[in-house]
Amino acid sequence: MGVITATAVAPLDSPWFCGHFPDNPVLPAIAQLAIVLEIANKAYDQNMIAQAVNRTKFRRIIRPCEMIDILMYPVEGKTMTYSFQLTVNGEIASKGSMKTALAKSLSIQGENKTMQGWTIQETIEGVAQIVIDELKLEDVTPQTFDPDLDLVDEVGVDSMDLATVALVLQDEFGITIDEDDYPKLKTIRLIAEYVLQHAAVKNQAI
Repeated sequence: MGVITATAVAPLDSPWFCGHFPDNPVLPAIAQLAIVLEIANKAYDQNMIAQAVNRTKFRRIIRPCEMIDILMYPVEGKTMTYSFQLTVNGEIASKGSMKTALAKSLSIQGENKTMQGWTIQETIEGVAQIVIDELKLEDVTPQTFDPDLDLVDEVGVDSMDLATVALVLQDEFGITIDEDDYPKLKTIRLIAEYVLQHAAVKNQAI
């Protein structure tokens, strides 16, 4: 498949607008990336996750109920990598490229295993390690990271950082994080609980 075109609208009551911002709602960068990934999965009938986002620029604010035109196409010579552009009223809102991969089961010590039997503490430390590695946090370990710190308000994580973390979580834990759930994952503990819940659902379906 070559060029993919699609349209999308984020209604005012979308969870994406929670906290961005009550009196001045805008569609966050992480939501725009989630839209791109969702369109790719539907177009190719796959269960892909995003591994990396490159050379991405956000140029225009997207408001609730605005019609978003999405353009995507494979990057020549790069497997499962797509260039994308989102426009609103003819203006470029964001553009860049996304490297994807097929979703896979969690791999631990070289063996494919489910997360059945993991404790909440083990999962918290696993999530904390990902956050520390991806955000290059210093002077903190998975054991000392306060799992109840608000990642945005107290740690200072921005929307692009959150997008990166969410993409890695999906790859590492073999789950799919619904785009409507992104704004709810505010702390390490909340993310760990989400991972355990959705891993359990996936295991039951196998």
